[in-house]
Order: sequence, then C-alpha cells, then structure tokens
Amino acid sequence: MEIFDHDKKHWLSINGKQFFLIQAYSQRVKYQHQHVFLQVYGRVSLRYEDLPDKDWTIVKTLIPGQSEGKKKQKEYIYTAFYNPCFDYDSPWDQGRKANKTFFIGRTKEGSAYLAITTLARIYGIQAREEDFQRAAGQMLKDSVPGCDLEEDEGNSGITAISLEEMERRYKQFNTLLCPKKSGRKKNVKWGFRFREINR
Repeated sequence: MEIFDHDKKHWLSINGKQFFLIQAYSQRVKYQHQHVFLQVYGRVSLRYEDLPDKDWTIVKTLIPGQSEGKKKQKEYIYTAFYNPCFDYDSPWDQGRKANKTFFIGRTKEGSAYLAITTLARIYGIQAREEDFQRAAGQMLKDSVPGCDLEEDEGNSGITAISLEEMERRYKQFNTLLCPKKSGRKKNVKWGFRFREINR
C-alpha cells in the first residue's frame, strides 16, 4: 500500500491497483505507520484481500447520478476502515488502548462535534445542543489530553480527531460540557497543548 502524487493529486497504489485517494488517515503503532481509514475511487474494485487484515470493513457507494438499472459499468466510491479505530460502542478496556479512536466529519469542526457528542453518549453526560457546539470549538483551541488533530493524507483536506485512553477523561469532558457557574469565569486546564500531526 503506497500513496503517490500525480498531477498535484494524491493517489493510492495497492496490489497493482491504482485509486484516486479521496481521504486517508493513519496512526503509529509500535513506531510503525498504519493506515486506519481509506476512501478511494477507481475503475477497479477495492476488495478485502487488498487490505492488511480481516479487521477491516468496506462500504461500497454508487456514485450519485448513476442508476443501478443501467447496463454500463458502474462507478463506486469505496470507504474502508479499520474496525478497532471506529468502535464507538464497545466498553473501554485493555484491548482498545493499543489503538486511537478516530472521528471524521465533513469539516474539522464537524469532527470535533462528533467526538464530543460520542463521548457524551458513552459517559452518559446530558448537555444542551449549544453546549455541544461550544465544547467542540473549545476542544479545537484548548489543551485536551489524549487528543490529536489528524491531517488528511488524501485530497479532501478534512482534519479528523483522534482520541486515546478516553476512559480516563470523564471528569475533564464533564467539566468541558457542563462547566460550573460562578462569579468568575473559570478556564479548564487540560495539562498539555493540543498536538497537531502533519504528515
């Protein structure tokens, strides 16, 4: 699996097949670069045997404007993701700590909003819609332990959010979503700066 440039665009070569790379994100595991999300378009199919192991899911989407009934060859977008990095429902346990959890929205702000609302659901935190939006914006500009901005390795330019060991962060996110009201405005101290990953 290799990303290469052609005509100022990013492409993916995998098992002799070439795809236009819409989006791609990766993590480092034991000092190794590991892709966890791919969204591609090509004249050939992306199949499970093209991916690193069996823990991947592929979603095949017909490109808009085409009819399933037409006889000409259909064109599809293939979205593939590494399941352990997109598991939003399983309990936080030892098995999850080896992988980050990724959140990919239509924008950087959308990615942060998805992360905040998912964590609120997992933790059972009740908050208003305006609190979710405020917290997502604060998450992007303040220090949040265990959070990274993940830059797209494809052509979309959309920044994703990744979280690690978030089972330890209940108090921080509860404070972020439901800050205590007092006579003075309190700043939430997260401990270290939000890290931006540029690849």
